[in-house]
Amino acid sequence: MMRCGVEAWNRFLDLILAVHFIASGTIFSIIWRYYVDRFAHAGVKDHILTVIHGCFINLPWDKFWPTVYDLEVMNKVCDNNVQNCMRKIILRY
Repeated sequence: MMRCGVEAWNRFLDLILAVHFIASGTIFSIIWRYYVDRFAHAGVKDHILTVIHGCFINLPWDKFWPTVYDLEVMNKVCDNNVQNCMRKIILRY
């Protein structure tokens, strides 16, 4: 079951990378907001976050030009110490 989830997420991320060339850095803002809405809160199981973080960490986040709102949300995620693994992506800035 876990392997199927990883393969599905990898295909999803491949699609995102393809769209990235069309949509520029805005796709990362969409991804970030989706992550925050769906996964950056207490109660999300570790086995789910392991798959999500494993895939998201491989995205080219250096292409992400966050909006002011994105930065505010990043700050909240770090302040709340939510999802320590995702902080690795945030703190790469």
